[in-house]
Amino acid sequence: MVRTDNDSELGGASQQHMLTGSASGLADSRVREAGSGYCSKSSEHPTKFRAATWNIGTLKRRSAEVVETLTRRKVDLCAIQEHRWAGGLTANQARLIKGKDSVYKFYWSANNKGLGGVGFLLAEQWLEKVFDVQRISDRIIQIRLILGKVIFTFLSVYAPQVRRTEAEKQHFYDQLQVSVNRIPASEVLFPLGDWNGHVGAESSGYEDAHGGRGFGIRNPEGERVLEFAVANDLVVGNTHFIKRPSHLITYCSGTHMTQIDYILYKKRFCSAVKDVKVKSQLKNAPSSIILSYVTSWLSCQRRRSENSFPVSAPGN
Repeated sequence: MVRTDNDSELGGASQQHMLTGSASGLADSRVREAGSGYCSKSSEHPTKFRAATWNIGTLKRRSAEVVETLTRRKVDLCAIQEHRWAGGLTANQARLIKGKDSVYKFYWSANNKGLGGVGFLLAEQWLEKVFDVQRISDRIIQIRLILGKVIFTFLSVYAPQVRRTEAEKQHFYDQLQVSVNRIPASEVLFPLGDWNGHVGAESSGYEDAHGGRGFGIRNPEGERVLEFAVANDLVVGNTHFIKRPSHLITYCSGTHMTQIDYILYKKRFCSAVKDVKVKSQLKNAPSSIILSYVTSWLSCQRRRSENSFPVSAPGN
């Protein structure tokens, strides 16, 4: 079951429209209404957007600390895993969280046990750009933002751990694939989160998705991530930049170091993503923050907009 936010704050779109994934009519209308506000003089970073993913272990009693960390890192949108807030897939399940000098809005999906859960923390200055939010399950949530004149679709995912059953893993990827299939080709797709798989240091067999600059040894769960990426013309951003190990490792416990958190995006979008790297984490958080920096493509769109050229995402 998919739950959709469709109140006036989020821009309003019918649930039937969201479930079919045919965004051509309404999305185009909303994009025209939004114009190029993203590039206005009032925008703090008019040509940059910083997206991140973070398995935080829990958001209970540390929400302000998390927001302050994201503010210091100048993160615009952060995909969150394991927030452990109770809830469900209820539409409009969101809350403002205040830090010392900033405010983020938390959109989440969860289960009634208050275990696991995924969500997004979105900086206050971007709230008017939210097009819709869909809560697919307690492991997958989707948010769509109108940036410039293009819709960016972000998926926060929390894949089942290695010890979980094969049926549970298959169900997760089936749900994820159905969600991706509903996203129009004109939108810019970013699936990001805790994938609980090792894609490994080398690209062997998956050159289309793996940049050959990963970490560790590939396992079956990592192969599943790569197969999903290849099937959807995505790349694993963490493997496409030369980094020292400390900027690749997302989980460390004693001598055990792994890379299981990834930011994926369309292959056609590679030139716009200027960096993907691991940054320091909160104390006791299971994994580190992974940041991606989208810069040049948005800057290009701004110049086109100013010169009255039509702006759209590149075709497949």
